[in-house]
Amino acid sequence: MRFLAFLLLFLGLAQAQIDPLRRPEETPGRVRWSLSLAYTPTGGTGLGADERGPFALAWVEHGVDLGVGLNYALDRAWSAGLDLRLGLVWRVEERNYGDGLLRLGESQANGNGTFRLGYRLDPESPLDPRVSLSLAYPWGVGLGLGLGFLRDPVVLEVGGRVEVSDSSGVRVGLEGGLGFVANDWVSLVFSGGVVWPVGWVAPPSGGLGVRVLYRLEENPPLELGAETRLWVQGQVVRLGLGLSLQGTQGP
Repeated sequence: MRFLAFLLLFLGLAQAQIDPLRRPEETPGRVRWSLSLAYTPTGGTGLGADERGPFALAWVEHGVDLGVGLNYALDRAWSAGLDLRLGLVWRVEERNYGDGLLRLGESQANGNGTFRLGYRLDPESPLDPRVSLSLAYPWGVGLGLGLGFLRDPVVLEVGGRVEVSDSSGVRVGLEGGLGFVANDWVSLVFSGGVVWPVGWVAPPSGGLGVRVLYRLEENPPLELGAETRLWVQGQVVRLGLGLSLQGTQGP
């Protein structure tokens, strides 16, 4: 479940905090929305023992993440956002005792929600500095800082974040994104991030992602995205696939 919590955090960082395709135009009353679906399979083998005796273990896990995001521009500098996510994990394991097999299965669900308030410190600055304050459920508080640099057709975004939660303590994260506008319809996004736990012994977690966005409609903007993402935590490596749909409504 710790990995699932990190997965939800990383998806929130990568999608909610940084959108490296373009510098956001915070027109008052404008709403940006997104829907996402991600699938992460994994598996492994090992050894174990229980009251029946020692066994060889093989297991397979299927993780699905569903997400909904909304961002509302209060004015040119202030914005408010809401992200809701549901993570589902199905696990099947087989224990080989030598004289017989035992198959076990279980499923788990984990959801979270985050309300975010963002402020652009200087909308006219070429670096577009931004700060954000977030409140999460289960209980958590986060503070973030982001910078962006635009030189058509490339956008570079970097950011840092500190989060405090009752389940994971203090965590520090860094993320970045590089976007390329290939043409009027297709854009590419490369993103990455690292999360360090503070105050307890655990390896840092990191991820890299590549996303392709295809513009379905020009006005109002509507884009379909396909993404591949790699997560690493200690010796655990996972590959995920995702689809997203995002658009804009309002003035």
